[in-house]
Amino acid sequence: MHDHGHFHQKDESSDTKNIKMVFFLNLVFMIVEIIGGILTNSMAVMSDAVHDFGDCVTLAMNWFLEEYSVKKDDEKYTYGYRRYSLIGVVINTVVLVSGSVLIITEALKRINNPQKLESGGMILLAIAGVAVNGLAVLRLKKSKKLTERAVMLHLMEDVLGWAAVLVAGIFIKLFELYIIDTILSIVIAAFVLSNVFKNFKETAGIFLQAVPSGYNILSLRGKMIRIKGIMDVHDIHLWSLDGINNIISFHCVVPYGLLTDEVVKIKYKLKKYLKYIGINHITIEIEYE
Repeated sequence: MHDHGHFHQKDESSDTKNIKMVFFLNLVFMIVEIIGGILTNSMAVMSDAVHDFGDCVTLAMNWFLEEYSVKKDDEKYTYGYRRYSLIGVVINTVVLVSGSVLIITEALKRINNPQKLESGGMILLAIAGVAVNGLAVLRLKKSKKLTERAVMLHLMEDVLGWAAVLVAGIFIKLFELYIIDTILSIVIAAFVLSNVFKNFKETAGIFLQAVPSGYNILSLRGKMIRIKGIMDVHDIHLWSLDGINNIISFHCVVPYGLLTDEVVKIKYKLKKYLKYIGINHITIEIEYE
């Protein structure tokens, strides 16, 4: 006996107003950053400009991909188009890694030859950076979408980065320690790289159909076999489609001769429990002892 739960995608609507707002906010401020970085001669400011450029590319891709990914399932994509939204995460990784490596390379050239900076301009840009990126973080804070969470992560890094630039600008203004700017740009770039790899690891796990974070197969099996009438559960496969929509399939062993009504009740209890813990596509293969 085979039971196949219907697939109800979460977050189906193509509501991309958060992505749109944050994209235009970042685009305008990125232009200001580039101009400000050139005028102030600050590598730390340019480091954040590269980071914001990466965010803008990702946001533009996410805008398109989120609209595309909510298309219903069809004969070609039986699970729908949700995984298209993950492409933005991969693109973001490539852009940010490339930009961060470029910034570190340029900053290392300045280590032995610190250049004079316009600290006043750095301080003003830093204050604006904290405000703009802070507003964007608040906009995306409650989102459950992996792509929007990835962008929010980078925006939070931007807030911390600009706070550091603000402190560095004050030190440079007071003590003329220009090398702080170079060191700070390397620290920001390295911090960005470490978090990019963490987020990419999660995305790679989804592509490779790893068990979603927060789930333990042994614990899950133990709780399912406690349901009255279930003798065993085996051949469990649990993976995520896009970081939100989780899928499971397994074999459920019941006593030989169990009435159909009792089997239906067991399946109902299994589905109710699995949906409660966030698994919304359920395939159950019933086996008799």
